[in-house]
Amino acid sequence: MALFNWLKHKNTKQGKGPAAHPYYGARVKVVNDIINFNNDHNEKQEMSFTNINKMSVVSYVDENQQGDYWLYFWPVSGGGSLSVPSKAGGFANLVAALKNLPGFEPEKLDNALQQLGKKHILIFKSENPPINAAINPTGTTTAFEKIEEGLWLDDRQQLIPWGSFDGLDKLTYIEKNKRFPPNPQYYFYEYTLPQATILSGIQVSDLKVMTPSLHNSQGINPKWSVTRYAADIILGHSGEKALAALRRHITTCWKKAPDKVEENCTTWRQGRVTVHLNIFKQQEFDTYANECTLLIDYDPDLTPFYTDGYQQSLHIEDVKSFQTFPYPFKVSEDYIRDPNVFYTPECFKGLFDEQLKSLIWIDEKTRKIGFANQRFSRIFSFGSESELLLEACYWRDKLSGYHLYYKNAAKGPWHGIAAVEVENDDAEDDFVNKLVSFTGMPCGRQEDRQYY
Repeated sequence: MALFNWLKHKNTKQGKGPAAHPYYGARVKVVNDIINFNNDHNEKQEMSFTNINKMSVVSYVDENQQGDYWLYFWPVSGGGSLSVPSKAGGFANLVAALKNLPGFEPEKLDNALQQLGKKHILIFKSENPPINAAINPTGTTTAFEKIEEGLWLDDRQQLIPWGSFDGLDKLTYIEKNKRFPPNPQYYFYEYTLPQATILSGIQVSDLKVMTPSLHNSQGINPKWSVTRYAADIILGHSGEKALAALRRHITTCWKKAPDKVEENCTTWRQGRVTVHLNIFKQQEFDTYANECTLLIDYDPDLTPFYTDGYQQSLHIEDVKSFQTFPYPFKVSEDYIRDPNVFYTPECFKGLFDEQLKSLIWIDEKTRKIGFANQRFSRIFSFGSESELLLEACYWRDKLSGYHLYYKNAAKGPWHGIAAVEVENDDAEDDFVNKLVSFTGMPCGRQEDRQYY
């Protein structure tokens, strides 16, 4: 993703290999055994020595006359790797500082540099991964008896009901912090429950809940549902052994066989709750990481977010104008980022069939317009300056699809309505003509061509 962003930033065509790498204008420094890395367009990463699980070196070219390489740092748990190019400013000081990392042997780095290639060469592995969890069965099954009601805390003898973020805000023993992804224009909140015992005896150092990531201009709705608790569990060097031990514990205490077992994951389902155990294989070494991730997911009833008074009370006789189309609409189901998403009103459900895939209605009485497929719709107000826009999307000059947009005022923002399945240019013309004829609104056209 960083390379992709850099290519867009430079807007130039680059070749492959070290000469094309974005980080040659970057700098790295070590402060208090924390690696701080800043690439050439001010994206920052850091990793502490205590969180380094593995280190490797790699070169991305067959012939490397200059001996350029990348030093990769793989974390004990959480987050992605940190890669620092040997051409980064301050790189020599980084290598010197690594002598303070217990277990690091400079000779292994020197030997690896004599064998540089496209395959990662492991030069360091932590001898003592920080174990952050334990399995001590409580002898009770309350956690699984109440799992559809909420998360039972064995150590506190307390239930956190499945609910919303404002429910977590009221719990004094849960920490809340604002976080920023690599893109500082976005943020999310991270809730942390430290030192918890869950699921009849799984002791974790922390249990986390995260809100959706939103643009800085958007606010978090405290009524949004909590849908996941997560913990990264390290019981030793082997994620595989951790998964096996956790699977035995949960199966025994729940008295329920897993619904799905694969090499790298195990899943149980009951009602609206799904429990996952996942391990991640580092393809660079063809081995599993130390950690096993525990996810407790909840599928909430989203009716309050997909309905309102208008959507629920609409009758077809109240709508003077509606038009069905043979072109499928893939309407957004994201009620968080698209607040105008609703279930399609019941009065229209019988109008869809194998030939008629989508529908637009205009309600003159309430001055509303709706765009719908059989399940979801987007509903907006409309006025005399409302407009439509059909965008043809191309990937390397090949048509990949269409997107329909709407705005209810000449100077208003465009709202993405749906991806539209239109087969060819003739069908595109037919669709646009029908849109204009039915809605009476102008419908512009534009192209989005991508080549990266």
